[in-house]
Amino acid sequence: NEEILSFSLKKEDLVNPTISYQKITDTNIGYIYIKNFSQNLSTQVESALKELENQNIESLIIDVRDNSGGYLSAAEETSSLFLEEGKRIYSLETNGNKYNYNDETKTKRSYPIVVLINNNSASASEILAAALKESYGATLVGIKSYGKGKVQQVINSVKFTSAKWLTPNGNCIDGIGLTPDHNVVNIESDDQLAKAIELLSLESAKNVD
Repeated sequence: NEEILSFSLKKEDLVNPTISYQKITDTNIGYIYIKNFSQNLSTQVESALKELENQNIESLIIDVRDNSGGYLSAAEETSSLFLEEGKRIYSLETNGNKYNYNDETKTKRSYPIVVLINNNSASASEILAAALKESYGATLVGIKSYGKGKVQQVINSVKFTSAKWLTPNGNCIDGIGLTPDHNVVNIESDDQLAKAIELLSLESAKNVD
């Protein structure tokens, strides 16, 4: 109605959450679901870990089911939140050369971890799962992952494969996928999550004994 309105605006960075987390009821088990590997994923995971650890969790479930991946750097940075300094995260092979990427941080964890995977867990999800399994000792539960072992880039709207990545033990999973330690197929309930809780509860009871 021809009225001039004035507003005071504050500019700030907005974080689009790509994870959800909780302490599982009646347990000391933490749970983090990673939706995708966004650029700021490691910051979100680190914040979630601090909150869960303040609730005295003794073990952790990381869920990357139906996660098709994202930024390679996010997988590397998130892995570094758990691994000991110097531990291998992954390797890249390109143009006949091999480059190793190890954890260079002082941050580490030592409690038991189960990673949930399925046939839609791909790329960065598989890098994180493989790093935690082979360099941390985590247990994989679910069904075989997708098997995307190539790294792709986009330059001037052209997407191309620039390298293939290898697990810490030097394995290429392209077209093969990661095989879980415990193969569990969901029926109607979430049997995969239930199995993870069972394994970590047994581990906790063993430590008490």
